[in-house]
Parts: sequence; C-alpha cells; structure tokens
Amino acid sequence: MPRPFNVTVIQPPDYPHSAALYEAAEYVQDLIGRSGIPAMLSGNRIMPDHHNVIFGAHLLSAAHAAALPAGTILFNSEQLGNSEGWYFRSGVYRQLLARFDVWDYSLNNLRHIPHQRKHAIPFLFSPALIRDTPPGPSPGLLFYGAATPRRIAILDELRAAGVPVTAISDLYGPQRDAIMRCAWAVLNLHNADTVENFEAIRCFHPLINGIPVISEDSTDDPSADLYRDFLFRFRRETLLPGILGFMQDPAGFGEAVRARLEAFRQTRPLEHFAPVLEATLAGHG
Repeated sequence: MPRPFNVTVIQPPDYPHSAALYEAAEYVQDLIGRSGIPAMLSGNRIMPDHHNVIFGAHLLSAAHAAALPAGTILFNSEQLGNSEGWYFRSGVYRQLLARFDVWDYSLNNLRHIPHQRKHAIPFLFSPALIRDTPPGPSPGLLFYGAATPRRIAILDELRAAGVPVTAISDLYGPQRDAIMRCAWAVLNLHNADTVENFEAIRCFHPLINGIPVISEDSTDDPSADLYRDFLFRFRRETLLPGILGFMQDPAGFGEAVRARLEAFRQTRPLEHFAPVLEATLAGHG
C-alpha cells in the first residue's frame, strides 16, 4: 500500500484569499481516496510520512520552501505564462516548480515547467463537493474573484446593458455558496487580456452544484476542449450579446442548461486522474 496523502492549502494569516483553493484541494483529496489510497485535507501542514500535495506553494517563505520533504507534489493554480506574475517576484516559486513534481489544471502551464514530472488534471464531476448550503437572496448573474480592472470594465458594461450582476471578491465557502446557489449562472472572466488559460478551477464547483457557467473562451488552451459541452463559452466581443440572448429566451436557456449540466454529471474524473497518480507514484519509487 502506498503512503497516505496529505492535501494541504497554504494560507498565511494575512491572506484570506487562499480559501479560494479549498474546493480544488478537496477535489484532489476525493480523487486520491477514490483511487484506494487514504488522503486527508489540511491547512498549513506538511507531514513527512505522507505524500504531500501543496496548494498555494507560491505563498511559502524561502525557509519553509527549503524544508519541504522529498516527494512533495505542487498543485499549481497560477498562470505560469505570465512571467511577471506577483507569485514569481521572490524567486522561491520558480525554484519549487523546478524541484518538485507538479500537478496543474492547465496543459498550457505545463510548457513552462522545466522537467517532465508534470501532469494536468481535469476538474470534472465529484459528488463529494455537492453542498447543502441554504440558499441566499438571488444575485442574478454572479461573478466571484479578484476585482481586476479588466473584470470591472466588463461587469460595468453588462450592468449598463441591463444585466443584473452581483460581484463578490472576499467571500468563500458557505457564504459564497449560499449566493451561488441562487444565481441563474456564474460568470467566469479572465483577470487580464494576457491570460491564455481556461480557468477550470473557477468553473467546476458551480457545475457540480447545478449552477450553469458562462465563461470567456480560451481557444489557445487545449485543456478547454474537454469542457466544451458543459459551459456557455464566448469571446470577449460576443459575451454581452450572448448573455442578453439568454435573458430574452429563458426557456431556451433553461433547456440548454439542463443538457450541459447532465453532460457534466456523466464525466468520469478517475479515468483522467488514475494515470497521473500512477505515474507520480512510480516516479517516487
């Protein structure tokens, strides 16, 4: 029997936004457990007698990074194609990505990792992430995430055209889920014009919980092809007309939503994850 796994999220005391990674970490923990290996979920905890999968490793100090045990696995959630990203400024994260096995949500990111111990993991349906959070007041269309200038401009454009949109950037877990459960759709927007990756880890949680996702397209990311039948995807210039079209034909939108959510529920994430787990464990001896 392989060693058990510890899936941990790094959350510094002054950085609450690490909480955005917990659903992705829980998903990975669930897949490991369904593969027959014990897996626990923790925060800020490294266990030398476990395989440690670290979410948010870009938040580690140099001292903590140097102390990571052999066999550590990094789950990268950042846009590695952005060489000027804040997560690279200290130099620590580049060193970690070169040192350890990397799991990622995007095939595009793998191009920027300087070794072959790297794998992309799709984020598909997992019953373990279905929530029973009581619903809150209806927000209309919901966006959650960092309020970057590009996103603010798009949200302002939607509101000016009469689209009811709620944006939240500092709520996570049950508080965010209560709002999400009443939204008629969740909106996924790239945080900058330079983004090239499809942000699957921003989309899978609402889909699991029966909330449709309207997303900006990512035609340059092969990872996006797997999600084509589950999302409503638009280029930046067609996003507003597309959303207005859904509002004008709610019956047609509802029918399309049911088809996409059902297709997502039929996905089999273990078929994608099993080869990743096997290859990673083989590399660890």
